[in-house]
Amino acid sequence: MSAYVVDKDLIDKLIAGALRAELFMPADATANGQMLWRENVTSVAYRYNLATRDATELAQYEREVEAYTFEPCAPTAQEIDSAIDCLDYQSCEHDGWEASETDVRSPVASTASNFSRANKWRRAARRKRTFWRDRL
Repeated sequence: MSAYVVDKDLIDKLIAGALRAELFMPADATANGQMLWRENVTSVAYRYNLATRDATELAQYEREVEAYTFEPCAPTAQEIDSAIDCLDYQSCEHDGWEASETDVRSPVASTASNFSRANKWRRAARRKRTFWRDRL
């Protein structure tokens, strides 16, 4: 399986969806976006051994994660669902993924700082597709 570092737009869509589902407060959007993107970078770094093979590339990714700031956007429910699937696929390469707080497949629902509430988010997004479609 190949993996890549997702772009900022995908993270923004995920965070916008999480805010819509009221998983955390807007003040926490940037921190949660950084957490998601960092997990993706960790996965890619593990998959391709970037720490030893290309430390410069890894450092660039890490700088981008630290510089991340959430920019509000209005993704459709389908875009949010696709973004969840993409992040899940691109971030599952390292051994700690399933236990991590960003595993979007995890059944654990917890506080806003624990992004594994995404399962609740996904279910809510599916229930509200018609609602969102009519208003977006």
